[in-house]
Amino acid sequence: MLDWDYRKDLPDLQIGDSVSFLVEVSDKYPGEDGAHTVRTETRRITFLSREDYLAEVNKQMDRLLTRVRTLYRQQRAAHELALGLDPAAESFVSICQLEAIRQEMVREQLVTTADEVQALLDDLAANQVTDAVESDSLAAVRDALRTIAADHVARAADLMRAQVGAEKRDPQPAIGAINEAARELAGLVLQRGIEASREVYARETRMLAGELARLRLRLLTASPDEAEALAKAHEDVAAWTDDLLNKLTAGMRYDNKALAVLGLSRGIHALRTSKLSDEIRNAAKLAREGRMADAAAAQYPLSLPLIEAEFPMRAGSDYALIRDLREQLTFLIAEQQQLQTESGEAENLATLSQQQASLRNRLVLAALPTVAAPRARLFELELPEPPPGHELRLKTEALMGEATTQLKANAKAEALASQTGAIAALKELDAILTGWSNELAKKTLGVSSQVSDASARAGTLEQFEARQIALLEQTEEAALDEKNPKEVIEGQQALLDEIGIFAKEISDSESTPATSLLPILGRLEVVGEAMKEALTTLRDNRAEEALEPQEQAAVALAEATALAQNQVARFTLLQQLISFEQAVANASDGMADVVGGQNDLIAATKVADEKSLPALLAPQKNLLQCLTDIAPALDLVAARLDVGTPLVFAASDVEDALMAMEDDDAEGAAEIQEIAVESLAKVNALVAEVSVQTAYVAEIVEYLQDAQSTAAMLSFRQRQIREGEGDLLKAQKTLWHPMPPNTAPPSPRWRAGLISGNSTRR
Repeated sequence: MLDWDYRKDLPDLQIGDSVSFLVEVSDKYPGEDGAHTVRTETRRITFLSREDYLAEVNKQMDRLLTRVRTLYRQQRAAHELALGLDPAAESFVSICQLEAIRQEMVREQLVTTADEVQALLDDLAANQVTDAVESDSLAAVRDALRTIAADHVARAADLMRAQVGAEKRDPQPAIGAINEAARELAGLVLQRGIEASREVYARETRMLAGELARLRLRLLTASPDEAEALAKAHEDVAAWTDDLLNKLTAGMRYDNKALAVLGLSRGIHALRTSKLSDEIRNAAKLAREGRMADAAAAQYPLSLPLIEAEFPMRAGSDYALIRDLREQLTFLIAEQQQLQTESGEAENLATLSQQQASLRNRLVLAALPTVAAPRARLFELELPEPPPGHELRLKTEALMGEATTQLKANAKAEALASQTGAIAALKELDAILTGWSNELAKKTLGVSSQVSDASARAGTLEQFEARQIALLEQTEEAALDEKNPKEVIEGQQALLDEIGIFAKEISDSESTPATSLLPILGRLEVVGEAMKEALTTLRDNRAEEALEPQEQAAVALAEATALAQNQVARFTLLQQLISFEQAVANASDGMADVVGGQNDLIAATKVADEKSLPALLAPQKNLLQCLTDIAPALDLVAARLDVGTPLVFAASDVEDALMAMEDDDAEGAAEIQEIAVESLAKVNALVAEVSVQTAYVAEIVEYLQDAQSTAAMLSFRQRQIREGEGDLLKAQKTLWHPMPPNTAPPSPRWRAGLISGNSTRR
């Protein structure tokens, strides 16, 4: 180690200066050539202020926490993989061996990261700034990383290795160790900032929902001697829930993304006020008393807020969950139908009971959130009721359980009846989820895919039209020269082939309603027939006679292009309206969070004393920043309603409340906050009103979009009849039908009232 006090040799150094240096050493070798000399590479050191130095330390710490975040994700993925382990599977041992290796690799990375944290602490000590707050937090992170590596990850690796050659295979202890390591790493990841905190909240609530689902499955099949173990497991989940919410609250940072911080705070508040942990402990009490069925029934709704907690944190997560659930239902329906067929043919039904129980178990473990009620359509006079998603799921589980018992008893008729009911309920549930999935897809993706596909269709058709016109001009020249060039025939054939492929592609499109594509496909049919006729005459050396069908093809392509361009315009307008509707809805949700957050702060401020009041300053400052951040979104509705004035008053009141809190005037701050929340509530009500109006306008536009597609389809069919052959009268009668009584357009007076904001309809 080189001990060099640079301040003696360089007394004039200033903050911001950089010094380049190297070190040369020699030994005392007594040979003719003298001592051996070695010189280091040139090093550079920059002298920073205390603030800049600590900022660099924080930057390095953020880099290390990013690595911890990656390890946390790996542990969560390992936990999900381990949950799927089947001790009876042939691959069980090999998977355990691989997982043990992976856990060892995670342990090594944790130890390495802890050593790098220690290096930062040593640097702080060398620069004599160990009194900084960063020193204490770094030491806590270092100790936590070493503890997780030694107590949890290393134990998980040992338990996985122990499965190799074990008389009784039981991966549950290893799964618990992996889960515990992930939960402890989550507490460290929270220090990374708001985005990391939102990720932890989403992942951990999903894990807790899964734990409750697995416990409910155990409750449904438990024997009396499992009562204490099940009660203890429920109490553990309740404790994990409390621990997660406490860590999230304690680690909340208010230095970035105020609205995201507020959204997470509201999510935590919602779980706390629902008394979720207490309800889980009540289920544990029922289990301890041996009332397994009652515990399962009481526990079922408790996973719903945990499942749905992820949705506000990750855009599109609700759509992804429903998409995965639909895939599971498709599998369950197919397997249940196959099992029913086998049950009808088998003599000994008891051999099939395990398959039936396995299907029931898969359904019990599936995550099903509360299905929202369908949105009210334009001419519906009553608001739709929420579909019975959970009722159907519980009914199916019960029918599958009955079928399992009946199969064991070899009661074929009863088992087949239960299986038939289960299949019907599964199909009904799948239909509900399909409708909801379509609504979520529109909410998540809008009509962007339709706009993209329509634009691509219009561009391709324009190219086809240009090529056909060029071929027509070449044919005209060939007719004048009384020649029949080979390249014209080849070009016409190639264009015909490409149009055939294009027509098949758009007919298979899933993004655009089939009715709106029929007119384009009809024009392409005309194009194909005309091109075939032109090719026949060209091959017969009758170039002049090919001109008329080529002109027909060009005209039909022009019509198809115009139809496609009209679709682009309609879809683009609809997309803009949907985007506006979602922006207004987001503004409304944001204002609701602001009002709720301010009400919470009022309650906390009223009971605050001198010691607890300073802790409320950060949330109050964050709330003020939220008003600044949400203002651009409110600009969308400012032209329709006067939200600017009450918002300015609200922001001023929130700022005054903050100043009162800084002066330790809790009573005065609470009074000002109550005034502020009145202005905020007024803004929220105004935005909510515009949100209702925007949704109604979107319904009208969507109705007109469908009506226009239907009109285009009818026009296409009418044109086919006019140009067609056969029984035209029968075709005309089939095409005509009276408009249903509930499809009349909305009355202008009602529409005007809604759009102007005079209606109170919700």
